[in-house]
Amino acid sequence: MRPEAEPASDLLRTIKASEPAIVELASRLIGIPSFRPEHDERAVVTELQQAARTLGLPGGEIQAADADRPNLLVRLAGDRPGPRLLLNGHTDTKPPGDLADWSFDPLGPRVEDGSLHGLGAVDMKGALAAMLHAAAALRSAGLPRRGELLLAFTADEEASGTLGLAALVDAGLQPDLAVIGEPSGLSASFDTLPVGSRGFVGFTLRARGPRIHSALTDRLRRPTAIAALAARLGVIPIAARAGAHEQPRFAGHGEPAAGPRDLAVRAGGGGEGAGAPSRAAIAAS
Repeated sequence: MRPEAEPASDLLRTIKASEPAIVELASRLIGIPSFRPEHDERAVVTELQQAARTLGLPGGEIQAADADRPNLLVRLAGDRPGPRLLLNGHTDTKPPGDLADWSFDPLGPRVEDGSLHGLGAVDMKGALAAMLHAAAALRSAGLPRRGELLLAFTADEEASGTLGLAALVDAGLQPDLAVIGEPSGLSASFDTLPVGSRGFVGFTLRARGPRIHSALTDRLRRPTAIAALAARLGVIPIAARAGAHEQPRFAGHGEPAAGPRDLAVRAGGGGEGAGAPSRAAIAAS
């Protein structure tokens, strides 16, 4: 026999009272490195499973296209058929970069001025903790009555994207509604509610040429790999603009689902010393 569902105001009070526990769980998750290529998401998933059980939730099931990159699914089903609501967040983070740029240990979370700081606090281990506690509050209130609440904590968002949510969709995941806990806000927290996102494409331009001493390039007038690559750099902004007119629009929204394309040059390569290399490449996304 399920308990009677709490009024929404009572439910919100329950979640508000959970804030210290949410921060505590988020801090534990931040302390677990899950950035590539040095680390994977297994330890974060283990911590989430333990936290779910402590909160009275199922420990969830693992689905993984790669055993080292697990996706965790926690399901709360109602007594009657109904829509499936997906709450999604990713368990990996971007790498910390140069530690000299940090004023503290990025894996040593701290709370300052009412905000939690640390690697992945916003993107997005804080959301993982909040979603898990929200599910526990719903469960204690006897919800959902119908349909299903599905938590999908997925791997591989910051790199290829193929082993996480994309793999679950390929395996048949079909929610009716979805909320992704990525940070939202321009001038203040959650002052916008995005309804779509740009996609991602990465590409590499490669060129070949003769390997010669750099002092001879003007005399021999032979196009080096670097010169050939530079001559084709105009292709990059064209690729970035490709398909801009095809952005989807949603009912009731006159604006595109995402803004104009942006371009990031991720890496470049050439030779060493004074020689003109035989190969050069530049990668962008």
